[in-house]
Amino acid sequence: MRRSCAYCDGDRPLTKEHVWPSGFLDRTGRKGAHFSTRSGTVHGADYVVRDVCEQCNNVHLSKLDAYFCDLYDSQMAVARGFDERHTLVYDYELLSRVLLKIAFNSARLAGSDIEPFAPLRHYILKGGGKPKGFFLAAELVSPAIPSEWAKNSDLEELSPQGVYGSKLGVLETPNGSAAVCRIVNVNSFFFHMLLRQPRASQSAFKRACRELTEYVESVVALPAGEQSVELRTSPQNAISSVQLHLERHMDQYQEFFDRYGDKTS
Repeated sequence: MRRSCAYCDGDRPLTKEHVWPSGFLDRTGRKGAHFSTRSGTVHGADYVVRDVCEQCNNVHLSKLDAYFCDLYDSQMAVARGFDERHTLVYDYELLSRVLLKIAFNSARLAGSDIEPFAPLRHYILKGGGKPKGFFLAAELVSPAIPSEWAKNSDLEELSPQGVYGSKLGVLETPNGSAAVCRIVNVNSFFFHMLLRQPRASQSAFKRACRELTEYVESVVALPAGEQSVELRTSPQNAISSVQLHLERHMDQYQEFFDRYGDKTS
């Protein structure tokens, strides 16, 4: 049975779509080690999905990829240090659409629940005003100070330079269950997206959005009607967010780097 396009439901030939913009991967050197939740192994291949039609891929989504690469070049390419400030200049519609695209692609690849993305697919493709049931915020994370799990390191701090990812988060607030939390991060920049749970009320979702910026220090809402916000380095760091994952799967990562170290450095 022929599959339909994940974005437009069209019955057209499907193409390969990079989870992360190909131009961004070119800029980072395509050196990442990726953990597959399905196979439980670490690999060095690009993340791709194969359920996007050519029109959606090459006409609508390619414009978003170009914006993401420009934003990376102008603001996100260099990791930030402690106690820094940065004025994030953004186009709300383009930024929210490309972040949703990355999150939607990675959710399908990982086999995560994609129902919350269903009402946002048309917006990802064509925009058209801020959608209901969606909230976007940004955070500038700190470098990490090596802890016991990295006690053999000679570094005084661990920079998030070169760290990027798209993952499912958890909003542990009174109304957090009303929202699905997706996080897309590049170097020091973490973008938090809340998507309304299909069976949650809009009022509970709005409370969850307020709680995100109230409960998580230095997370700043990105208003649709603005073009810039002031970010200040937060107490959170990029390394701690993946520390438990690394501890659980250190053997798989070590095996990968032992085998392919010359190709990834």
